[in-house]
Amino acid sequence: MSSVNLWIVGTNNGTLIGSAGFAPGKVAQAFSLGVGSVPGYVDVPNGSSLHVTGDFTVDAWVYINNNFTDHPCPLCNQTVVDKMNSPAPGGPPNQDGWMIWASGDGGGFAFCLGGGPGVNGCGGIGGSERITPFTWYHLAAVKTVNPDGTANMAFYENGTLRNTASNVTYQDTEQVDIRIGSDQTQGAFLYGFVDEVEVFNRALTAQEIAAIYNAGSAGKCKFLAVNIEIKPPATAPVPINQSSSGVIPVAILSSASFDATQVDPASVSLAGARVKMIGKSDKYSCSIQDVNGDGLNDLLCQVSTAQFMIEPGDSTAELEAQTFGGQPIEGQEAITIVPQ
Repeated sequence: MSSVNLWIVGTNNGTLIGSAGFAPGKVAQAFSLGVGSVPGYVDVPNGSSLHVTGDFTVDAWVYINNNFTDHPCPLCNQTVVDKMNSPAPGGPPNQDGWMIWASGDGGGFAFCLGGGPGVNGCGGIGGSERITPFTWYHLAAVKTVNPDGTANMAFYENGTLRNTASNVTYQDTEQVDIRIGSDQTQGAFLYGFVDEVEVFNRALTAQEIAAIYNAGSAGKCKFLAVNIEIKPPATAPVPINQSSSGVIPVAILSSASFDATQVDPASVSLAGARVKMIGKSDKYSCSIQDVNGDGLNDLLCQVSTAQFMIEPGDSTAELEAQTFGGQPIEGQEAITIVPQ
């Protein structure tokens, strides 16, 4: 077992299939795939936390450990990360989901949305340079959703924007697991290494993507663990009714070594839900007060329940945010979902 991070907060455990294993990677250990020309991949179950049908970013480090002809399927595409639903028998491929892959002839990496107008039903964009084998690449794919339901796409290689597409039609109903190193038909195997796979529930900026690439082997900035209280002074597990007046209060607590009042309200996300704005203003519904009576000022914010990405059976709610100085933080508390 290994894990794929979601928004750098929490983990989604994956199962190693076939020859998949571990090897030294770009950042600590990487997934080793196709060792000895025996196919392998990582399967990550389709949990609710990975249902990111709106804006999202997927990024990973990938190393093609072949020259595109010296493996069991010469010149076949090699999948980096895939969440594309398998087609019905005899139906067109690539109709539902997304994927990142390397072209079989080494022509470049690419990012695809299902149901698009492109070849094989794939609304895709790719890099502009041929792939150099036996080299680490950082890839980042960004999707933003337009009001009319179409999407804008951006694809980055090594921190540089390589291609974009606007107003792309697509379909993504979140029906399948994530596969690392294989597509959903257990084909298009990657023979190489994949490291630091992450799925974010927002569109990272070009500056954020460049920072990940520039961090190199140091990896992504790790979160500082902090204490939170959902619906204070409620005790855990906190009952959550997703129709509770549209908002739920969450407190980020200060400590002797952490000042919660320095957290940027614009960055706060609880289980995917953002802080509510006050009326039509540009002010966030947050206040500074001593929530737990320890003599230290805390940050209390109201988050919109309509944005929650939690489902019956979930046992924890996770908060992520960052300080005005750029330090990422995370906290979690046990919850129980109350039927509406």
